[in-house]
Amino acid sequence: MLKLIKITGAVLIAGALLFAVCLFALYHLIQTGELRQLLIREFEERTGARVSVGEVGVEIGTTLEGTFRDFTLSERDRDLPFMTADRVVIRLALAPLLERRLVFHEVRFSRPLVRLERDAAGNIPALSILTRLFFPSEPSGNLKLDLREVRIEKGGILARDPQQPADGFLYQLRETDLRLRLIPFSPGKPLFSAPPTPRWEANGLALDFTLDTTIEKAGDVAKFASKGKMYFPEGVLNIRQAWIDADLWVEAIPVNLLWDNLDFLPPIKAVRGTLAPRLHWQGSLAEQGRMQGKIDFKQLALEAPEFLTQRVTPGDGQTEFELEWTPRDVRISRWNLRSQEITFEARGVSLSRAEDDLYLEGQLQTPFLSLPTAQKYFPRQLVESPQWGPWLKTWNQGEFRLAQARFQGRFSEFQQLSKPGLEDRLELDLELKGAGETQQQDRRPSFKEMKGHVALEKGVLYLRGLSGFYGQSHLVEINGSQKGVLTGRNLLELRVQGEIALNELQEGLMLRFLPARLSKNAGFLKDSAGRGQLKLFLRTDFATLQHLEGQLRLDQARLRMGDFSLTQLKGNLLFSTNEAHAERVTALLSGSSVTIGLTLKNYLTEEGTFDLALESPNAKAGVATRLLLSIGSLDDPGTVRGAIRYQGSIASNTGRRLTGSLEFSGAQLSLLHDPLRDVSGQVLLNGDSIDFKGLKGRLAGSGFDFSGQWKTGREPQMVFTLNLAETDLGALLSQIDEGTHEWYNWLQAKGRVTIQKGRYEGFHFSDLVTDLVLDKRLWRLENSSARSTGGTIQGKGDFLDQPQGLHFSVAPKIQAVPVQEFLRWFDFGTTEISGRINLTGNLESTGKSGPERKRNLNGDFRLEIEDGTVRRFRLLVLIMNFLDLSRWFTLQIPDINKEGIRFRSITGDFKVSQGVYSTQNLLVDSDDLRITGAGKVDAPKGDIDFVIAVRPFPRLDTAVNFIPLIGPGIAAIKNSLLVASFRLTGSIESPIIVPAPLSTLSEFFYGALAIPRSLIVIPGLEKK
Repeated sequence: MLKLIKITGAVLIAGALLFAVCLFALYHLIQTGELRQLLIREFEERTGARVSVGEVGVEIGTTLEGTFRDFTLSERDRDLPFMTADRVVIRLALAPLLERRLVFHEVRFSRPLVRLERDAAGNIPALSILTRLFFPSEPSGNLKLDLREVRIEKGGILARDPQQPADGFLYQLRETDLRLRLIPFSPGKPLFSAPPTPRWEANGLALDFTLDTTIEKAGDVAKFASKGKMYFPEGVLNIRQAWIDADLWVEAIPVNLLWDNLDFLPPIKAVRGTLAPRLHWQGSLAEQGRMQGKIDFKQLALEAPEFLTQRVTPGDGQTEFELEWTPRDVRISRWNLRSQEITFEARGVSLSRAEDDLYLEGQLQTPFLSLPTAQKYFPRQLVESPQWGPWLKTWNQGEFRLAQARFQGRFSEFQQLSKPGLEDRLELDLELKGAGETQQQDRRPSFKEMKGHVALEKGVLYLRGLSGFYGQSHLVEINGSQKGVLTGRNLLELRVQGEIALNELQEGLMLRFLPARLSKNAGFLKDSAGRGQLKLFLRTDFATLQHLEGQLRLDQARLRMGDFSLTQLKGNLLFSTNEAHAERVTALLSGSSVTIGLTLKNYLTEEGTFDLALESPNAKAGVATRLLLSIGSLDDPGTVRGAIRYQGSIASNTGRRLTGSLEFSGAQLSLLHDPLRDVSGQVLLNGDSIDFKGLKGRLAGSGFDFSGQWKTGREPQMVFTLNLAETDLGALLSQIDEGTHEWYNWLQAKGRVTIQKGRYEGFHFSDLVTDLVLDKRLWRLENSSARSTGGTIQGKGDFLDQPQGLHFSVAPKIQAVPVQEFLRWFDFGTTEISGRINLTGNLESTGKSGPERKRNLNGDFRLEIEDGTVRRFRLLVLIMNFLDLSRWFTLQIPDINKEGIRFRSITGDFKVSQGVYSTQNLLVDSDDLRITGAGKVDAPKGDIDFVIAVRPFPRLDTAVNFIPLIGPGIAAIKNSLLVASFRLTGSIESPIIVPAPLSTLSEFFYGALAIPRSLIVIPGLEKK
């Protein structure tokens, strides 16, 4: 026992001596600076960098604590150090020094500054040096370095891009507190508390760390903190290879600070706002892992023109997520986002690499969101697609809820939605609430207050239980489907039920869902009003209507077509793809009660036909005349009863047929300027002809009776008989309005006209009967006969009524018409001559007025006036006064101013040229005087140039043998009293009368006066 004690004591004494020697040697080593040189040499060998330290202080206790001031670390080829520290404190274990091992319990840097800069290859050399310094992958040098913990107090890190100016740092970390603690190697023991967890490697490096720092860039500041574990399987500080199990906190980091430094985030144009993440990371970027947590954000807004069409502003909110990843895919098991602008929830989202593309799969749900707000988040490819873009631009009112969205496919496929292949990999179920469109620029009605479900399943768009309003129309229920909505090969099936505003059928619903052809045929609906109950089913590819059936029940509806209005429409309209049918629809046609029947066949094609029937017991006559003849006013007086039927092609006016029977009573027909009034009678419509039976009324104040037939394709179109009671033809012709009655320019008619009493300007007549042919403004009268003041008028004539005036050409035969009446025809009012006139000849003229037609009169005629008297005839008075017969005769002739001169006849042949009348054989045959004359009368100017020979008492047998000559124009004639000749010139009212030599008289004068030329005794000529 004593021996054992002795041995033990010896050992203890030897150990104490050895410890004292070692302690003395270590103290001496430190005091002489050998420890400083040892550490510098070891650090430089391990890192390949240059290390420099200043003053060294040492404290010895259970551990050795060395303090180094002015620490610098720099690359060998660069003078500027990439790491500096005011002070470095190293705590070493004493015993391992004897084993040539440096066991650092702790290395603590006080206020270090680290400069990180990428080289041309994109690496950060300074970071590699620090890794080799603190955590070498294998021993080197003479000592084995064993570092247990590294701490940084109030440090700073500056990161710079070599392309930036020397002072232009990308970002910096300020007031950084970092603690790295080495976790001992424990094979078989899991490093992390939950999977995924890495597999321990012999040379692996596991660290427990805490980090608290402030990140700053361009004035943006954020506090950052993290705590957890890191494991580097190969012992190298490679973040991509590292396994991390840590919590991360960031306080109000500016979004642009992240976006500018994280290359994997999508490019954006501008971003603002702050983020406050609270995350838990577990796993490796290079292998697998998972992350969960939440991110609070404030005033978040961003612009990404490459992906979005407009700026989005989520504002304040929070997002929570939980995801896992492997080298090939990322799976988001849960992702919720709630903000002021948008909220959604995604589950089971998977993103994986597929060759050079990204494969997406997952589900998405949202609560009710504002449509205009949510549309800002729709991808640009969707908004600008031809299939969806137009709808998304207009549907921007109300809310929608994404009840379910399932997607599966390549990212490039979702960018091109119109390509086939997505039908089975994209499903949507939308619930609408208060959804609607903006007002269209063309003022068409729009959908509003729509609710219900819209679903996309296997490429088919379904409408389920939709209801709402289209303009003023209440859509009670809409169900349907549209195939090929993604590929553009559209096939729509739609069922609609609701109360429809009729004017909106054509203004929008038909334009949206029906082929353009049908919408065009329904153009008359644009002036409709009122409401109807609609049930509709249709199938269309928007180019052709494949199937259509439905019913429209009208009650108090209104419809306007041009000037006509249908009100109080009541009845049912049944329609199908090829036919539409309505029976016994009642309405008021411009206030008149009518019953309507309508059938449309093949109305969706160019061969479509219609069959319209109208029946009324007592309609306004103005409605019928306006509808059938497009004349007059709807309020014209009179009534009509009967029925019409209108059939034909919808697309063309050719071949249409109008039939029916109408009976007018007290109607007004505005065919002329002064309408036909109080018209009664029957009109039969026979398709290509119209029969007028017993039409009676008043025309220009005169009663008429008209019957006839109008027939298209025949010349003339109209055959008629017309009886007029008393008519002013001038007033009648003036009723034809050049601007409104175009029928006058093309009408061709033939008939017989009877006028009991009439006039045309000064021409008065009665019992006129004539055959009339009207050929485009040319009135041709044939077989005409009439009476005028006891005489008769026969002949024919043409009258062309043109805008520039009336042109006529007549061949009259006038018998026994009083002279005064005849002269009144030509506006020669006189009572100086009486008798009855007979006239035959041919006359023509043209002009707008009577005086103008007098000036333009041409022709010739034979004139004879029988058994008349000349009274106070100025020319004859002047001639008689000139003769002064009372001085030469004892016989007494009648007083022309009182009794006048009776004559048996006045005859002559006249020619007329431009209103100038000329004759060479005027003869007045009377028991008192015989007068002959030749010359011309210019009626328009009122001038005369006439030679007259007068023989008084042509039947007196006793005569004086000689009568002294009174001038050269009066001479004694055997077996007579005298003969005298005169020349009248100048104005007809006051002519200049001079004697004319008898030698100037023509043979006619002698023959007319019954005077042989040899009997004339001319004084002065006998001597010769």
